[in-house]
Amino acid sequence: MEDVSHLVADEAAARARASLLRRRPDLTRRGGKPPEVPGEEEAQVVLDRLAFVREAAGRLQSDMTALVFEARRLGASWARVGIALQESPQTAFNRYRHLGPAQPEDADGKPGRRRRASA
Repeated sequence: MEDVSHLVADEAAARARASLLRRRPDLTRRGGKPPEVPGEEEAQVVLDRLAFVREAAGRLQSDMTALVFEARRLGASWARVGIALQESPQTAFNRYRHLGPAQPEDADGKPGRRRRASA
């Protein structure tokens, strides 16, 4: 997992450098060395990196949601989903219940009847 983190961090740094050079073409160096980041640009470079990491996290969250949906569609219980997510079945259910029921069961992954709303 650390490898993935390094890949994201490296890509974020590369994109931040590219953004810096678009803003400040005067910093372009010959020979392929990365430019020195001027003090007035340091915060923006960090914010550019942060924006990329947030975008990557959002895409991973979307992928995770799609995988939960697929697992539930294939009959996985909330208990099994919770184990895969390293969280309780109730937490998994609360987070992803908007995906709709795959099969009648409760949040513990046990088949059961749905409760009727009280009149």
